[in-house]
Amino acid sequence: MEAVESSAGSYAWHSILKGHEALLKGAKWRIGNGESIGVWLDAWLPSRDHPRALSPIVEDFEEAKIADLIDLESRQWDSNLPQGLFIPSEADLIKSIPFCSAAVDDKLIWPHTPSGQYTVQSGYRFLMRENSSYPMQERPNACGELWKVIWNSSVPNKVWRSILEIDFSPPRNIATISDLILQAQKDGKDVEKLAMVMWTIWHRRNQIGAKNEDYPISQVVPNAEQTLQVFMQANHAAPTQSVTNASPQIRWTPPPTNYPKVNFDGATFKDIGRAGIDAVICDNHGQVIASLSEQVNLPFSSDMVEAQAAARAMSFALEIGCSSFILEGKLESVIKTLNSEGESFSPFGHILTAAKNLTNTTRISFSHVHSVGNFVAHNLVKHTRYGNGYLVWMEDVPPHIHYVLLVNSG
Repeated sequence: MEAVESSAGSYAWHSILKGHEALLKGAKWRIGNGESIGVWLDAWLPSRDHPRALSPIVEDFEEAKIADLIDLESRQWDSNLPQGLFIPSEADLIKSIPFCSAAVDDKLIWPHTPSGQYTVQSGYRFLMRENSSYPMQERPNACGELWKVIWNSSVPNKVWRSILEIDFSPPRNIATISDLILQAQKDGKDVEKLAMVMWTIWHRRNQIGAKNEDYPISQVVPNAEQTLQVFMQANHAAPTQSVTNASPQIRWTPPPTNYPKVNFDGATFKDIGRAGIDAVICDNHGQVIASLSEQVNLPFSSDMVEAQAAARAMSFALEIGCSSFILEGKLESVIKTLNSEGESFSPFGHILTAAKNLTNTTRISFSHVHSVGNFVAHNLVKHTRYGNGYLVWMEDVPPHIHYVLLVNSG
């Protein structure tokens, strides 16, 4: 953790240090029990721009942990402390962080990928955003022109990703690779060839630095021209064909006998600062066993709402005596996490893990369905904005959903 960068280091070593730098800057805590997270210095807020608290440190709370802000009995935020310790905008952010049903350990995650796990590409993008240079910030028109040149060219995407990070200081007041590309376009030069030559120089540096392979500089331009020619021929030889057949709509399908299906959905109502979650449990004939509609605090992302809906649907099924069932929802990432046996580092992974731990997962299956197959749950959840707390209907749904249920059952 104390390694430092040296100009004499290899390319691989520089890459490792860049990844280390990205992890230190970009990782964030996912709150479990809150015992490992410092209130003031650690990154834990659901904000890309300031995940660390900007509120002034309050006397006598200098060493406070997140656990000090949690009501242990209700597993909710303390009703007074967030408003008393933080500026209003941060207090609102804090209230948007939900808790899972059980106190789990805090976890460091990488919030810049859906999986919560670090990748080299996401680390690079994070550092590029963090270290945005003057030309991109101060000259929006130039930035737009640059991307127009890039996307209109017939060059592999990996070429642009590589050359745009090269340090370049040529004459003519061209300070960056971006300036060079724009000037080449203005002068009527071959931008595609320029990009491929620069990528070949970058590739040659890697070959020499990492593998100590001999790569004569005289071969750079011929290799670049040949690579570009092969790429252009391959793309013209096999033009992509447009797909005209639309994906078939997937309707709700009844479950096997004695194995009910639990459909869930979530919705956000930002104008009132609330969210809705629901569950509809049906038997193999499409008859409703029970349905639930509940209004909750607005969490920081729509994916989190879906995860909360999935967790609540599982607990609801258990509450009414269903020990074996199919849980079905429309968000693929939630269903994928539920089907995974490994630990999830996603922002909502702990919500789903805690819910699964309360059940015998060998008797539950998880199914992904498109919105049209989640029709009843989708329509029910839209009406949670008008509810208060939660409502349960046994062997029924609300009256305004009867027609939807009839259509859904065919």
